[in-house]
Amino acid sequence: MIPVIDLHADTYMKKDIFNTLPWIRKAYFKLPSDQDKEVQFSEDITTETIIKGNVRIQTQSLFIGQLGITNPLHNGLKMLANIKRDIKANPSLYQYYSIDDYYHNKDKYGNLISIEGLELIANDLDMLDIFYELGVRILAPTWNRALPYVGSAVEPYGILDKGRLLADKINELNLIFDVSHISDQGFWDYLDILEVPIIASHSNYRKVVPHERNLSEDMIKEIDDRGGVMGLNFYPGFMETSQIKIYPDYPTGYSAIYNMLDAVVSDFGDDVLAFGSDFDGISKYLDGVKNPSFYQDFAVFLRERNVSETTIEKLFYKNALRVLEMI
Repeated sequence: MIPVIDLHADTYMKKDIFNTLPWIRKAYFKLPSDQDKEVQFSEDITTETIIKGNVRIQTQSLFIGQLGITNPLHNGLKMLANIKRDIKANPSLYQYYSIDDYYHNKDKYGNLISIEGLELIANDLDMLDIFYELGVRILAPTWNRALPYVGSAVEPYGILDKGRLLADKINELNLIFDVSHISDQGFWDYLDILEVPIIASHSNYRKVVPHERNLSEDMIKEIDDRGGVMGLNFYPGFMETSQIKIYPDYPTGYSAIYNMLDAVVSDFGDDVLAFGSDFDGISKYLDGVKNPSFYQDFAVFLRERNVSETTIEKLFYKNALRVLEMI
């Protein structure tokens, strides 16, 4: 089976926050037709779905969002503790700290830890030293909320004074900088002063789906020129368009992903492609794309579309691996 590296998921946000607060489950999944219904769900990413999909590195974010904001540091550390607890309890898993871990654990499945939104450091940049020691290697400074670092995709302002101090810390720790969710202006402001690898862990191409969370042509070109990657996001609102050609023997979600990656390859080549599923962070799914178990079948689909094995390997793991080798 072809290996897979996924650059973004929110399993521990779902596990730690949704599973403990039933009212949040109802609010998040929005069931106006049955307000009293107790929403039941399971995690998209489990050991079983990772093994079936052959996801050799699964990135898990420490994501506070709106739901854990009352005590962000506590909730972020709780997620981190539960990731480590699950790894300790499961001999099939390991925690990724460096590229050596990947090469020394060929028979296991790694968890790589990221931060999505810096609420959890409680305005203390020195906390990043501690999170680095605990295994964080990717940092996205903001989600969809005003923070004293940089604007988000829904807030047009650029980098702020504290954001420049953040850039110094990122350069010092050599963290991978994740531009998913930051504003367009913030993107260019940060790229002027950062010396680290740049990724968009879970963002698509704005030319195909014109959403502010997707990347412009100039952004993708800049990421590509710097050796970074964009992780294709499986949320339907960032992926689907009426112009998709449907292949009847496969789920329509496969066609949506293929349409997006084909546009990226046509305009930029295949060195910038990766996966950033956003599993467990999305409440709607592409048809047939509900958890990591689909990946191997999707590889067959791509081969039948005459996508080269070189491009498939780059998309599934080699491009992301190249970035991980840079830190």
